[in-house]
Amino acid sequence: MKQFILLTMLMFTMCIYAQEQTVSDSLKARRERRKVDVGPSFPGGKEVLKRYLELNTHYPEDALNAGITGSVIIGFFVEPNGNIDNVTVLKSVHPLLDAEAVRVISAMPRWTPGLVDGKPVRVRTRIPVTFGKTSARHDTISTNATTSKDKEDALKTHKQPSFPGGSDALKKYLSENLRYPEDAQKAGIQGSVTICFIVEKDGSISCPEIEKPLHPSLNEEAMRVVKEMPRWEPGMNKGKPISAKYQLPIRFQLKSYQTLQKPMSRPGVNRNVFGR
Repeated sequence: MKQFILLTMLMFTMCIYAQEQTVSDSLKARRERRKVDVGPSFPGGKEVLKRYLELNTHYPEDALNAGITGSVIIGFFVEPNGNIDNVTVLKSVHPLLDAEAVRVISAMPRWTPGLVDGKPVRVRTRIPVTFGKTSARHDTISTNATTSKDKEDALKTHKQPSFPGGSDALKKYLSENLRYPEDAQKAGIQGSVTICFIVEKDGSISCPEIEKPLHPSLNEEAMRVVKEMPRWEPGMNKGKPISAKYQLPIRFQLKSYQTLQKPMSRPGVNRNVFGR
């Protein structure tokens, strides 16, 4: 009997210790969060994050037809290298909306990490992803959250963004600025890298992402040449500039006379980026 009582008291003491340890760990985590000198941020800031969500969040058709609205609160960690990790639903609305919110947050580009004493640290943050009238795309066109008539009317007055001078000027820009990485030349690697980005209302480029990769050095070069592009002519809707998503395939093609032993006569310049 005494042994049973002692065992019961021991188990009770261990439970109390475990609870105290959990509380201690929770308080420690909170203190660590308060110690962050600079919080993590989306590349380009809050306005660019807002645009990213507006242009990339797709309203599930079943939820739209059922009139389901609300804000899904998503929590996640921004790692020291800027990657997004451990994406979870903190406040649920509906399984379809929850899944879409998790998808769009998980697909975000790398963030600028939080800092403590000038060093990047892992920080937990949260973002609301809103579906419904309160999440209307403002001056952007949403083909997922409008009726068929709205879509038709929007398309009639919508003008896609364009490179200054048109497609010929874009071809010339790429021809003169794109450099064929030497390692890809020697390996005989060719093909297209598709870059997706947002042309903002002022024509600036934001949120560039590699949608279709090819080879690390070619991916890097395609991203570089997109980031260095001049301002575009923004998309228009009913006479007003809008932010719009754009996909640009950038083609790397070796000329027929090139060999693995003989690089291009002008190293790095690809005069045939569109395969002409």
